[in-house]
Amino acid sequence: MKELVSVVVPTYKRPQGLKSALKSVLAQTYHELEILVVNDNSEEDGIHHIIKEIDDSRIHYYENQRTKGANGARNTGILSSKGNLIAFLDDDDEWLSQKLEWQLSYLNHHPDFIGVFSAFKIHESGRWKQHKQPVSTLTMRDCLLNTVSIGSSSSLLIQRKVFDQVGLWDESLIRQQDKELLVRILASGTIGHDPRISLVVNGHNDPHPLKSIPGHQVYFSKVQPYLNYLNEADKSKFHSFHFRRLCMYYLRLGDHRKALALYRSALKFQKFHLRKDAKNLLYFMRSVFTTKPSF
Repeated sequence: MKELVSVVVPTYKRPQGLKSALKSVLAQTYHELEILVVNDNSEEDGIHHIIKEIDDSRIHYYENQRTKGANGARNTGILSSKGNLIAFLDDDDEWLSQKLEWQLSYLNHHPDFIGVFSAFKIHESGRWKQHKQPVSTLTMRDCLLNTVSIGSSSSLLIQRKVFDQVGLWDESLIRQQDKELLVRILASGTIGHDPRISLVVNGHNDPHPLKSIPGHQVYFSKVQPYLNYLNEADKSKFHSFHFRRLCMYYLRLGDHRKALALYRSALKFQKFHLRKDAKNLLYFMRSVFTTKPSF
């Protein structure tokens, strides 16, 4: 008997994106599915219309009574799921038709792994870019140092029991939520990487720095207990990345004094980082020579 896969699809005011996402799930070559669409308290009538139009008995509709954000919607789906495996699909992403078949085959060949993520392609700057990570498994170091990208949670297939062990998505996080969850999961087991492209990421929004700053700070505090998995050199890289990222946000706000203080903090951990320092210099030049910060 085939395993039931629970596909959790959080949605909020994007009915047309939801339609494309759901069609990509229903086109899967693996059919033993339940699809849990969780409306995060959106009053968008188009969501009901699309589910009625598709008319597939595997689709189950849930609605949060208050807006909880994408993490809260994902948690509603997990708690309502019946499968032993959980997959996530954001309402602006799409799967290739063999995504679940490939990932299930991968896990069957690696029975000790608790999950898998796949390669993906993303639409950026007017063109498609393929992302194939040069790793066979995802490590704690990869997550904390941001050296490997899973694209989005839409890439993941995870054993349901993992959430009983490490907890659900952290609803206090509005940024970095994927990485924070992965850090907790990787403390309890191994996530493998399937190098075949099976996810289409249609692009991520770039939130205002005033939203990104507190999100990044909360993430920074949440993962502190897991820094013990790193050696001293990598701990320095982690802190350097944190302060340089905050520096970038304040440069985008045009707050040069705060940005300079953060850059000085970064230098205490890593004297020079070509890519990040060059990027921050670019943001500084933009903030000086334009009347409005670039968001």
